[in-house]
Formats: sequence, C-alpha cells, structure tokens
Amino acid sequence: MEQKTEKQTLDTNTCRSGNQCLMKQSICEHITDPAVLEYVERSRKRRIYERRDCVYNQNEEAEGIYCIQSGHLLLRHVDENDNETAFRVVGPGEIVGYRSLFANEPHAATAQAMTTAYVCFYNRTTVETMIATSTSLARKFLEVIARDPGPSDALLLRGQRPLRVRLIYLLMILRQYYGDTIKQSTDLQFSLPITRLQIAALLGARPESVTRAIKDLEHDGILIFQGKDVSIPDLDQIMSMINMDSVLKTLR
Repeated sequence: MEQKTEKQTLDTNTCRSGNQCLMKQSICEHITDPAVLEYVERSRKRRIYERRDCVYNQNEEAEGIYCIQSGHLLLRHVDENDNETAFRVVGPGEIVGYRSLFANEPHAATAQAMTTAYVCFYNRTTVETMIATSTSLARKFLEVIARDPGPSDALLLRGQRPLRVRLIYLLMILRQYYGDTIKQSTDLQFSLPITRLQIAALLGARPESVTRAIKDLEHDGILIFQGKDVSIPDLDQIMSMINMDSVLKTLR
C-alpha cells in the first residue's frame, strides 16, 4: 500500500471553484435548511495534494466523499493477480469515494494526484446528514452511483485491445494531465514523469513487451521515445488509430 501523507487542511470558508463547484451547487439546490447548510459548510475540509500524492488507497476504509476543486486525479485498481489498471481521470467538479462509502466497503481503487489538486472532503457523518435532510439529494447520489461502473469499466482493458493501442491511449492520458509540454509546433513533444517500468505496470504488461511495442511504433514513425521525452509527429494519426474521436477535443 502506498503511503498516504496527512495533507494540510485549508480554510473551509472558501471554495476554489466558487459558483462552478458542482457539489456545492447540488447541496445548495437540494438543502433548504440554513442550519444544515451552515453545518455542512463548517464540516467541509479543503485539502491540497501535490502530484503523485494519494488521496486514498485501495482497500482503505471509506471515510467520506472527495470533490475535486482543481487539478486531476488518476484512479488505479489492482486485481487479485496484482495486475494494475489505470481506468479513469477525474477533474474539477467531479466527486470520488462515494461508491465505497455508500456500499460500506473499502475503497476499490487508489486515487492519486496527477497534478497539484485542491480537494474538498465531506466526512461520513456530514454526508449522512445531507442525505437524511434531503431526499432529492439522496436521489441525486443514487443517479451518480447508477451511472458509475467503477473499476469494471477500465479504460485500459487488458487483453481486449492491442498493447500498442493501450500504450498510445495511456500516453495521451499522461500527456494531457501529467506530461510537461516541451514543444508543440509541427509535432508534439512532451516529457513524462514516469518510467517504462511504471508504464508497463499501468498497462498490466511485461516491460519487454512494452519495449517492443515502443520500437514498433517508432519503426512506423508514429512516435519517438528519447528517455522520458516523447515526440508525436501526427497527433491526428494516433487518435484515429485508437478510435477516440469523441475524446479528441478534450485532449487538444
């Protein structure tokens, strides 16, 4: 289990996302009792996580709900065979930790900061108070849970896509949220903060298999690796390879 460092709790009277905070909007829309609203606001804790910090770890007890105010988190799941899958990136306005909290089960995944992230935390007692106060808010949570398949809907599915396709998909996620752009002109160049061994772990593949996939992609002129620096001559080409037209606008 990765170390989870106690994070500084910032002032609870301000919200980094202001009126754009979806969690805060929902609370204000569905709870009308001023006393309850004041209690919820006093109970909210805003924390800051630096890149690679874990907000919570898989198999830890679920203590509450986390709402991302800024930055991005990567959700990772390790199965019974110790295979690790990165299956989702969550960003501002999204909440995590609720599935395990409402199921009264340990977290099914690890949530790790991909960038510096400001996160608001609502503990179990506060969440239970909100639900008991507002049936409409409880229904809202049920809708969110019903649409969330959790780790079973992993975006990097093992064995169902060729390794080179899964590798490209992972690079696109890392480039958007993790990588430091070096150059973006006729081609795209960026630096990754993780090693090839870590890439292999995220893909559930052997390191030598990832090395071969990289060499194949370089041979085909699709991308070029130089240490942790990656160069992509034609972004549209690789996006079409993995059939991600719906994600293209987000990644640009």
